[in-house]
Amino acid sequence: QMDWRVFLFMLHILDHATETILEHLEVGFIIHSSYGSIDLKFDLPRKEAMKLGKVRRIMDPFVLPKQRAKIASCFDHAWTNASLLLDHNNKKHQGGEGVPLRMDDNVVPLRLFRIMLQEE
Repeated sequence: QMDWRVFLFMLHILDHATETILEHLEVGFIIHSSYGSIDLKFDLPRKEAMKLGKVRRIMDPFVLPKQRAKIASCFDHAWTNASLLLDHNNKKHQGGEGVPLRMDDNVVPLRLFRIMLQEE
């Protein structure tokens, strides 16, 4: 049994084979974080977001099981660097308030995900 989002992501990759991996990952993020309909050409500011734990698993169907920990580690590293960069740029320091106890529970908006892709 396959999640429809994974199937749609696979179809997109096959249909857009010349796109870069970064473009594929962004589309995968939009597909996996959407509720209801998906418009990949929608240019207004996007509100998609999902928890880091789900972001780390976007590539699972395409990665050998023994390599998944390495991919998850790359996402964790990119998330940490991108979060620090955004926090520094926005000059917001929460001082630990509202920070989830588990790293996987942190919400990653599309803007942060795009920065993460530039990190790795």
